[in-house]
Amino acid sequence: MVYSFNVGIADGLHARPCAKLVDILSGFTPLQITGNGKTINTLSILELLLLKIPHGSEVKISSEIPLPNETIDKLTQLFGGE
Repeated sequence: MVYSFNVGIADGLHARPCAKLVDILSGFTPLQITGNGKTINTLSILELLLLKIPHGSEVKISSEIPLPNETIDKLTQLFGGE
């Protein structure tokens, strides 16, 4: 399953949103996260920060299993900048 989100966070994915993203996705492995032309296979705040994903970019999260609707809702809120 591939889920796509547009980053509405004014400063892009900086430390605080990366930490929230790791928190939301913990327990769902294996995952791949793609953004800014790069892909990571590790759910790590540092790895996410190294992607340097700016505002307005698309982020794709690939999972072998479907993510629960509650998780998708949390991701939508996070990437929407709420």
